[in-house]
Amino acid sequence: MLDKIVVCAHAKQAILVGDIISIAGLGSQATLHGRLKNLSAMGYIKMAANGGGRKKEVLPTKMAVKRYEEMSKRLEKAAKAI
Repeated sequence: MLDKIVVCAHAKQAILVGDIISIAGLGSQATLHGRLKNLSAMGYIKMAANGGGRKKEVLPTKMAVKRYEEMSKRLEKAAKAI
């Protein structure tokens, strides 16, 4: 789920809570909503009101982006070691 959020943010595409909850392959709506709350509590995402205020856009935090940058560096290092 965090992958999808980061990819959308990197592509400058807005992703809403409803968009994420509608992804049936990841779990039920209740499960996905709980996972969003957990990611928010851990500091990986933030939810901001979009336009009219009823819809919330999901955005990765600096902490989440930093995590992906570190993973990318480690993958590059591992690929060079092969």
